[in-house]
Amino acid sequence: EIVAGQRGHEIEVLTSDYFTDDASQMDLPVHRILSCASPNRSMADAAADGVGGSFLLPRNLRLLSSEIIRFKPDRILCFNMAGLGPLGLLQYLVGLGYRPVVFLMDDIFKASTLHPDARRNFRRGFGRGTHLSQVAFAFMSQNLRSEVEESLGRTVDHASIVPGWAEVQPNRQPIEA
Repeated sequence: EIVAGQRGHEIEVLTSDYFTDDASQMDLPVHRILSCASPNRSMADAAADGVGGSFLLPRNLRLLSSEIIRFKPDRILCFNMAGLGPLGLLQYLVGLGYRPVVFLMDDIFKASTLHPDARRNFRRGFGRGTHLSQVAFAFMSQNLRSEVEESLGRTVDHASIVPGWAEVQPNRQPIEA
């Protein structure tokens, strides 16, 4: 168990091995156990991937299941899910009774629209996507929210806009040496 901060929060970080150098930037151990089906986010690569990374990666589902059994989290926050099979992971988490929060900086579901049979395959695997009504999304912009809703073919019920930037006024005070 990893204890972070003064209040005793326990945090587990699951990620893929796509970026191997970011562990040195964190104070928390990182569990690099997930597979990334399409780490390159270009649309051409996503289309060639056959949308597996957008829908479901069974290996990641099994690994997530093992970690949930072991750790028993109270809350689940999701970031950078591109290529991890986010639709399947989210449906699984909702099925377990969690209400995951997903922070999006990009439309990670866009690849699912590039395959000719994307909508039919989505409905076959995930029904009408009603599980997404139990997911709380935090978008970087209203424009991104619109893009995601278009990719999913449905309105997102629980959404917040959390800009990923800050307007900083330049410091007008001279720096003393």
